[in-house]
Amino acid sequence: MALPPLLLTAALLAAAAAPADAFYLPGLAPVNFCEAGKEKPECKSGIELFVNRLDSVESVLPYEYTAFDFCQAEGKKRPSENLGQVLFGERIEPSPYRFTFNKKETCKSVCTKTYDTTKPEDKQKLDFLKKSMLLNYQHHWIVDNMPVTWCYDVEDGQRFCNPGFPIGCYITDDGRPKDACVINSEFHDKDTFYIFNHVDIKIYYHVVENEALGARLVAAKLEPKSYKHTNPDNPDCSGVPMDISNKASGEVKIAYTYSVSFQEDAQEEFGWKLVHGDIFRPPRKGMLLSVFLGSGTQILIMTFVTLSFGGEKWKTNVLLTSFLCPGIVFADFFIMNLILWGEGSSAAIPFGTLVAILALWFCISVPLTFIGAYFGFKKNAIEHPVRTNQIPRQIPEQSFYTKPLPGIVMGGILPFGCIFIQLFFILNSIWDNWILCMLLVCNQNIQCSESRLKKPM
Repeated sequence: MALPPLLLTAALLAAAAAPADAFYLPGLAPVNFCEAGKEKPECKSGIELFVNRLDSVESVLPYEYTAFDFCQAEGKKRPSENLGQVLFGERIEPSPYRFTFNKKETCKSVCTKTYDTTKPEDKQKLDFLKKSMLLNYQHHWIVDNMPVTWCYDVEDGQRFCNPGFPIGCYITDDGRPKDACVINSEFHDKDTFYIFNHVDIKIYYHVVENEALGARLVAAKLEPKSYKHTNPDNPDCSGVPMDISNKASGEVKIAYTYSVSFQEDAQEEFGWKLVHGDIFRPPRKGMLLSVFLGSGTQILIMTFVTLSFGGEKWKTNVLLTSFLCPGIVFADFFIMNLILWGEGSSAAIPFGTLVAILALWFCISVPLTFIGAYFGFKKNAIEHPVRTNQIPRQIPEQSFYTKPLPGIVMGGILPFGCIFIQLFFILNSIWDNWILCMLLVCNQNIQCSESRLKKPM
């Protein structure tokens, strides 16, 4: 027996008013740190550094950290990634860099890589490393879910911070420094690569209000450096930079080291720090919020679309709504993913993720579309406020520049140029090699809108 509408409404309001417990989303909960020997269940002393994919503004193909012959973490489990991170090409992996809170380390050795250019395998690894430096590939490191930034001085006394730092840099045949080679006057040998095999890391923290809970990390910065360690087993982080001639032969040794220090951030709290403790407070009407923002939104939209079409060719309407646009997007996505697979790029989506996307499409999107159509067809069609003429109105002959094709070309160049210039770096940081696709879609939408506006009355 169905509940009366009044009783059902009362039940929903009672459920919405019920008390709820707050919780942190995975990966967003604050982590407390304390010094070694003072560990507690609510704070730990070990700090892990994770590495992400390496990318370059000169190449559309990002690569995983393991694709390069860097120091690897032995026996460490790779952290799990959500669907969004996988789709965006994130490849987060553990690193061999391990820190202890508030413990200073100076020139600590990580590993030493040796390349014998007479061996094809070693020569291939070294050539790949040189190519990555030539294309200015960038590391992306993460500490406590925060990017490790590299800050350096630029013109006019300003300071620029980048959420990544280069593998190395290159001096051309004519002695011209490329990219990061301009930061050090000791990088001067022609046709030579300089690798940043040492990093000085500084981690900033502030003490929690209740000092017994320890401290929380607020920032992590580094400065990449290059040293040719004469004694890799006992490095001192001094001397000439680590150079690799483009015509190098024989044995090449690269020793990787790091230094880490900690500094308390005593700045007065402002902005985000003032409100971060209230962000995840549960709303008073959480149940109603979740209901109204749930899958019912799609059902209502589909109902409105169906009513607007007046029920004509409803089967074709539902099928095209379910499969046309998603099918085109998925086919384009799949073809580009095949190309990335062939290039061995980390941006390629794993097969399991493709299956998950298909499951979301056929198990969620398609059923919701059919449910919305079902409710829509049960309603009366929306009546138009005016009656449509049986004979279309004659459109006068248009001038050349008012016709669709010239109007689209002339009206689309300027908006497309503005969009490309303004959003290039934003889209590059978010979607990487999907920049062109997004810009073409935006340009197409603008041109279509303009063509409609230019239609004579």
